[in-house]
Amino acid sequence: MRLRLLWLILFFSSRAFAQDSAIFTVVLDAGHGGKDPGTINGNKPAVMEKDVVLKITLALGDIIEKEFKENVKVIYTRKDDRFVDLKDRSEIAIKNKADLFISIHCNSSPSKKIYGSETFVMGVHQNENSLEVSKRENSVILLEENYEKKYQGFDPNSPESIVGINLLQSNHIDNSIMLSSFIQSEFKNRANRLDRGVKQAGFWVISRNTMPSVLVELGFLSNDKERPFLNSKKGQEIMARAIFKAFKNYKEIIEKKRGRVVSNIDKAKLESKENNEVVYKIQFLTSRKKIGLKDKMFSGMKKVGFYSENNIYKYTCGDGTDYEKVSKYLDLIKKKYKGAFIVRFKNSKRIR
Repeated sequence: MRLRLLWLILFFSSRAFAQDSAIFTVVLDAGHGGKDPGTINGNKPAVMEKDVVLKITLALGDIIEKEFKENVKVIYTRKDDRFVDLKDRSEIAIKNKADLFISIHCNSSPSKKIYGSETFVMGVHQNENSLEVSKRENSVILLEENYEKKYQGFDPNSPESIVGINLLQSNHIDNSIMLSSFIQSEFKNRANRLDRGVKQAGFWVISRNTMPSVLVELGFLSNDKERPFLNSKKGQEIMARAIFKAFKNYKEIIEKKRGRVVSNIDKAKLESKENNEVVYKIQFLTSRKKIGLKDKMFSGMKKVGFYSENNIYKYTCGDGTDYEKVSKYLDLIKKKYKGAFIVRFKNSKRIR
């Protein structure tokens, strides 16, 4: 029954992709807007996040439309200074069967010394900074009417609520990380921004999406050097082009390698999988760069290996055919790698 259900899902998914593959739909989400200004910094005049991100979002969409013409459909959650519910932003993407969702924001900090760009994917926050960013971006919910009922008791200030919205994006985490990595690389190399990395945190606006989704924090408006750059026409053009380049690279890889999984596992480990048994592994780390399996960071870990998807290296350990045993080892691995989770392989290929 389970195999039959999997076959039906793959069949209809492949048909849908074959029908829509000519058009790639991306939803661009300019954060905040209207009665929600986002972060406000500086004076004479004050710089509002909602204004900066709208200009960069529109510039990004314009570049995409000019570059790809009829091949890419760009949809905006807002094109002017209006308030849009978080739930509505997500529903716009789902309704239009988007292939990708990019939410664009600016950061802020009590310390004016902090600066740099970072990109988030859905997941459990790894540190206090990520938690504070997600709480701030989710707090717009409190401005909406009847938010308690609309968001089913979700509290943007509660870490428990944030942890509870992680599951729906799990199927798209790999592609989301890939795009985020490209964005951060372009910010660093093309826009000359400090790379604060790809991070995980719980954001409502991307949690309900049925496609790869990222939330971009362009920089800190609280920083006296970064604020004028992001508020300038030149700076906005540079940031928009950096995101565009990342988007272009991502789109090319997805369209060329969709569904392709390249497994890099020792031949000795293949024997246990040739008999159609499902092998469970613990995925604990992803990297844009290949890390040697003898690296000291892996010392003490059992059966460390890796596989690659879309130019991202994914490291695993503790593989076996007994799910309960692997699950128990997962508890141990999570003490060091909190975001670790179990993946399944069959005949050298990851199954989902």
